[in-house]
Amino acid sequence: ASLRLEPCHRALVALCLLTGLRVSEALSVQAEHFRDEAGHRVLVVTSKGGRSDLVPMSPQAIRLLSDSPSEGFLLPGIDRFKASRIVGAIGKEANLGRPLTPHDLRHGAATCALEAGEPLHRVQQLLRHASPVTTQRYDHSRDRLDKSAAYGLARAIGGEA
Repeated sequence: ASLRLEPCHRALVALCLLTGLRVSEALSVQAEHFRDEAGHRVLVVTSKGGRSDLVPMSPQAIRLLSDSPSEGFLLPGIDRFKASRIVGAIGKEANLGRPLTPHDLRHGAATCALEAGEPLHRVQQLLRHASPVTTQRYDHSRDRLDKSAAYGLARAIGGEA
């Protein structure tokens, strides 16, 4: 039997994968935390350390959240353990060959952003990391020879890359 994705399952994936939220942050999101700011739809999140941050919402995230409750918690009745079971079931359905966790979704947000060419400091902002060293752990592409800064440097000084 195929897994049937409920609106709350899609919302969990949208919040962790498309915005880079930690699972604890995703579980605390309420409909009232969304607002418009300078022409953007944003989510007000209380991050690690208790600081309040604005998280921009992509059109894809907004679309996946469209069936979410219009008031109260977006993921009612879901705790960390149920979130892990939901994400694990999604991973199993996708035949990933290993268990999928909510943190893997956050990790995927970082990895996809870096692979798309987003600079490390922007990914650091997305994940709300205090230190770029933490964000660098997600940068699997930094070891690839074909993306070496040496080639960019050669182009910048007029040489062939």
